[in-house]
Formats: sequence, structure tokens, C-alpha cells
Amino acid sequence: MKEFCEFRVQEQHASRLFAPCEGKKLGWTKLFGDKFVTVRKVELSVDDPKFKRVGELEALIKKEPHGFFFAGWNLYRRYTTEEIRAAEIFQLRNAPAFEPTGEECGTVYDETVACPACGAGRKQVSPLRLNLRKISKTKDLARTVANEWVVSQRLVNALVDANISGIEFQPVRHQLNSLVDEPMELEKTAAGREIIQSAADAGIELHSAKFYFWINRKEQREIVNAANKEFLELLQKKDTRRTSLLPCWYQMVVKSKPVKIAQSTKTGINPFDEDIAGKYRCRFGHTAGFSLLSELYVERNSWDKSDIALTSQLVGEKGGLIRPRPLILISPRLRAILIKEKVKGLEIEVAHLV
Repeated sequence: MKEFCEFRVQEQHASRLFAPCEGKKLGWTKLFGDKFVTVRKVELSVDDPKFKRVGELEALIKKEPHGFFFAGWNLYRRYTTEEIRAAEIFQLRNAPAFEPTGEECGTVYDETVACPACGAGRKQVSPLRLNLRKISKTKDLARTVANEWVVSQRLVNALVDANISGIEFQPVRHQLNSLVDEPMELEKTAAGREIIQSAADAGIELHSAKFYFWINRKEQREIVNAANKEFLELLQKKDTRRTSLLPCWYQMVVKSKPVKIAQSTKTGINPFDEDIAGKYRCRFGHTAGFSLLSELYVERNSWDKSDIALTSQLVGEKGGLIRPRPLILISPRLRAILIKEKVKGLEIEVAHLV
């Protein structure tokens, strides 16, 4: 395994360590208040002597008012084929992120059950609502910046067919207060009423998760297209702005037993600061730290062998719409399906059972 880190270095300080040709300039970025800075993306091996120097410059420049050397970072690892084959479990890391968040679109959360120290544990008490127009049509797996994960109909079909364990899929509803984008109402069209009757004949409850899997299968494609066309014609009579129907997305709801993070896992504020003072570690034990600095190690006896699981301890901080989040573990079988289905934009790393 080889470990690397991608930094977003403030351009005005980049020359103190890097040549003009090193890295890639990303342009202006707004960081705090009305301050804009230019940043440069630089990737380094953690074995590179410059990696250690980045930490030294960060500590030095942070002594200045609003000073910093790098504005962002991402640790990642590359594995040999043998290391991948030997892995018993993997961590599913960052998927493509988008805005707005569910809370901004009408999703309701119960904050009264959340930890008073770190904000962990709030409960989603309504269906997930998002602006479905903002999710990339080229992705099959994505997340909001508040870590609400959604899955496309195509990928849901593959996962359901493979009988992936530990997960359920709930239909995502479109944002509230939208006059142009409203969900299709089957009962308002002749083809839609035919669909409702066919589902009833098959013993499938209307608007259940099973119903949405069934309605989006290729066997129903012709009748669903007919219903879509009818409903779109009705909408266009009310609002000429409406030119297409909403895409179909599902919320990824993990139901398996939570997995416990082992003590050998390192967390911290950045690669050079392991947060010895425990600023981002919840005193009640909910949050393990601000960010993951090492590979993920979990206790073997806490994993129930499900194809997908979440960690019981969280990482991150409470701020605005953001809350600490669990880490996601997947089985080799699920990893193989994601690769077979050519799901793009994911980071999948080896995790360890101890």
C-alpha cells in the first residue's frame, strides 16, 4: 500500500516549497468572510520529504492572523492487486456531493434526541426530500454535503437483484414548495390507474418501497412511459415551463448492526494534527474525531457479515446543516458489484478487521 495526500495550497505561499510547475492552479476560492484566495492543488506521497515540510509551514504560517499554508487536504491510498484480493472488508469513502441538503428541501429531523455535545444521533422523521434536478444524471451514487446518500434506479435494481444485505431503499421525494416540479400522480391518468390495478393484483402495496422497485422495472416501462406522457400533458396545461419528469432516486438506509471502530484507527484535525487535546472528540463517546487519518480498523466481532454497515462512532463536527457522520463499510461482494456496474466517482479503500 502506498499513501498520498492531496493539498489545496494557498498560492501566495506555494513558492516557499513548490516550483511554479508543480501542482495545478485552481483559481479563486472564498474561504471566510469576504476573503478570496487563489489555491493550487498539489499531490504528495507521505514518504516525500516535502510532505513533512507542508506541516511545518502550516504551523508557522498559522501564527499569522488568518494565516494558513493549505486550505484543504485528502489522504488516499493505492493498493496492489494482492492487497485487494486479501481484504475482508472495505471502506466506502466520498461519493460525488451536491447541494442543497435535505433539510433545506423540507426533510424533517428531530434534534431533541441528538447529543448536546457533538450533535450526533439526530433522527430523520420524514421522507428524504431533495431537489432531484440537482443530482447529476451521470452518477449512480451520490450524497448531499450533509451526508444524505442517494442511489439511482439503475443501481438499486442491481443491488436488489444481487440480494445485498444490510440495506433498504426509500424513495426520495422532491423538494417542498415547488410549482414546476411535482411528482407524478398515477391516479390522474388512465395508464396510471392501470398501473395501480396491476400492482394491487400482484399484491404490491401502493407507494411502498417494493412498489417503486416494481414500477421502475423494464417489464413496466411501456405502461409507465404512457402514464408519464399523459401526466406531463396535464402539467403543461397548468404550467408551460414543465418540459420533463423527475428522475427516480432512492435514499440509502443502512439497517445492519453498527460496527465498532478499533483503537488502532487514527483520527485528527489534519495529517499533522491528531487533536491530542480532544477538541473534536465527544465526551460521551459518540464522535471519534474530526477526520480519519489512517486506514479504518474495526472490531471483528462487531460485524454481522452484512454487505454494508455503518460505524457506531462518528467523525466530523456540528456546524450549520452539517452533523458528525458514520463511516461506511462494504463487503468484497458489494465492492465487486459497484465495479461491475461502473459506478463512478467513488473512493473505496481497504479496511481491517481486528
